[in-house]
Amino acid sequence: MAYQNVGVPRFFIDNYIYLRALGLNPETYINQTENINNLGAEHFKTVLDNENAFTLSPEIAKPFPREDGGHSQRWFIPCGEMIRGMDFSGNMKWYGAILNHNFDDCNVTLHWSQFSRAIESEANTYSAHDSHYDTILNIDSYSEQKNGSSIWFSDNVPTEERFTGFRLFGDTEGNETQLNNLRIGAVSMGVMYTMPRSPDLSLSMEIEFDGYDEIETIGGSTLTNIRQTGAPVWNNGEQYNSPFSVGNFSNNNYLNGAKRNGRRSWNLKFSYVSDTDLFSSNYMNTMHMETTSEYNDSDKNTNGDSFEYNMFTDDSFVSQVWNKTLAGALPFIFQPDSNNNNPDQFCIAKFDMDTLKISQKAFKSYDFSIKIREVW
Repeated sequence: MAYQNVGVPRFFIDNYIYLRALGLNPETYINQTENINNLGAEHFKTVLDNENAFTLSPEIAKPFPREDGGHSQRWFIPCGEMIRGMDFSGNMKWYGAILNHNFDDCNVTLHWSQFSRAIESEANTYSAHDSHYDTILNIDSYSEQKNGSSIWFSDNVPTEERFTGFRLFGDTEGNETQLNNLRIGAVSMGVMYTMPRSPDLSLSMEIEFDGYDEIETIGGSTLTNIRQTGAPVWNNGEQYNSPFSVGNFSNNNYLNGAKRNGRRSWNLKFSYVSDTDLFSSNYMNTMHMETTSEYNDSDKNTNGDSFEYNMFTDDSFVSQVWNKTLAGALPFIFQPDSNNNNPDQFCIAKFDMDTLKISQKAFKSYDFSIKIREVW
């Protein structure tokens, strides 16, 4: 597939935004971690440093300097207590995204993606860290990245968890680290869910221009009031780039005219999706099972007498995408064609609907439609 064609869509569902919406208190969560008060604050970054960077609002980059001369930063994001129950061998993987960053200007590289049980400096606190993660956009292990946005994924399975995150490494100039000048627009980590198949051919894409009003005067003249032209350019230290762009920043906020205007939206229909790909096997938080005959062996534990997954961990569209976005309430990163990783294929979006209508078309096979709209 190429250009703006829709292939097999992919959703990047932010885990922290979902937990925060349900009531997670990050200050309490982080303060319960052993030894955090004894650690150097410059070495570690959490959501408490600047929570605005964890809301998928990357338009303006926020400073995250390390000013003590050190060359390493470790980031810790609350990920909940049930991550260890996830199976990343199917449709879902664990992704990381760092948007609107100036890595190239700071000679910064990403060394690994991680899960950890505590905010501590010792290496043995990392239950799982992956230095050979899979590249999606502008990221290679231990290699310098260009300015802009970076996305990767990992299928590492955590055994202990409280935090997810990553490690950044910055080169030094003289006695000063380049991490002094680090700026990042947004950090996002969570479940990357790739649909099991492409949508029907009867899909549609729209580019709407809803940012202006026109009136006609008594004399017949047309007056146009332009409120906005589309997704705003991303600002990083008074330099600018297109959303999800990779490469050198522009010195002007109109990008010399090379700006994509308008708002994209997609109407997609999926037919004959299996019940296991669509629904969660277990809509509860516990694993108790009364009726076993209706479920596949893969849905059960090794003894076959309880569920293996729950509403948080099940590998299904409803569990990982629809439920964790609260329908149209929470934003996510959307990629209409998972085989096309060019920067212009990504956007921040929401479901433009509050009801998911599902119709059964064959035995254990279902049809459903979704509408996705770009937001900012």
